Amino acid sequence: MAGLAFIILAKGWMTKVNPASLTTWAYLGAGASFASLAMLRGIQWFLLFIVAYSVVETILLPTLESMTASLATEGSQGTFFGVMSAVGALSGAAGYYVGSWLILNRTPVETWLALGSVGLLGFVSSVLLLRGPESKALVS
Repeated sequence: MAGLAFIILAKGWMTKVNPASLTTWAYLGAGASFASLAMLRGIQWFLLFIVAYSVVETILLPTLESMTASLATEGSQGTFFGVMSAVGALSGAAGYYVGSWLILNRTPVETWLALGSVGLLGFVSSVLLLRGPESKALVS
């Protein structure tokens, strides 16, 4: 519900902002959301995390698809989206494995900090990869 409410309220804003910028800040939000659970205890904080992560996911999914569509060469958009889906499936499977291993072998604090570091890695990667004149071409 949080993601749906957010997209309804922020649709106009999201269509005006550079997708590369949205992606960068959404990764930072993901990292902060996951890492915050290492320090904050209680159901109220976990429910707030769910809302925050829903907003992050609502920003990330359409912006990544928008950037993929804008980067795809004419006539091969299906290939680009297929590769994006395959990479998503492989990284998702790896994430389930690593997440399960963390839960079984590490403390909750270490688990949430590890997940937060993945978001931070996404933030740093997007800052490095999505800056410069080529990212300005991603504006729809």
